[in-house]
Amino acid sequence: MGRTIWYELHSPRELAWDEWKEIRAASAIMNLRCTWTCEELSFRFIDGGERKEFARDHHGDPGPNYWGLTKTAGDELNTLLVVRFLVWLSKRFENMTIRLHDEGGLIRCGYLFLRQGEFLPDEERVERQRRYLVSRTLGDFVVELDAAREDARAGRFFDLAPAWEYRDRKEIVALGLTDEELRSFTVNDLAKRLPIPWFDTNGGVA
Repeated sequence: MGRTIWYELHSPRELAWDEWKEIRAASAIMNLRCTWTCEELSFRFIDGGERKEFARDHHGDPGPNYWGLTKTAGDELNTLLVVRFLVWLSKRFENMTIRLHDEGGLIRCGYLFLRQGEFLPDEERVERQRRYLVSRTLGDFVVELDAAREDARAGRFFDLAPAWEYRDRKEIVALGLTDEELRSFTVNDLAKRLPIPWFDTNGGVA
């Protein structure tokens, strides 16, 4: 599950240098203070030429202003840490839309939008994936994707992976949760408890 998570940042304007610095600083802090078993958060700017190439290679989808990917292998907590960071990012910058793709399965329908901290299924890309599965006569996967899309439409986006195996990580130990709580939590419950990113009293990144 969660082999690689891809993220695209779409904004009607280019971010100012100070805003871009804030994103880089927040991601650096998160990379430092959390345990990453494969890769960390990473973003890069996409120029106009690269956006055209992106559209050409992605079925005409609009190219993002910024994009990144994090390989998480089987680490569901790392996948959710990326997601929680992107939730903050979507709230921090007005009118920013983030598209996520999870190759693994922790995001059950595979493709989501994030706007102002709210998730929505990325219907166009889910449907594109469905057509691909149908073309390969992968009926069982079509049924599974249809169920996941219906769940996403009802606000159920994530697989209920258990949190217990992550109990010894420094950022989890710091939460002071009991064994009973840890045994009852999903990874998503755990990720929501983590204070990410960290802020100073003026609302900036500490």
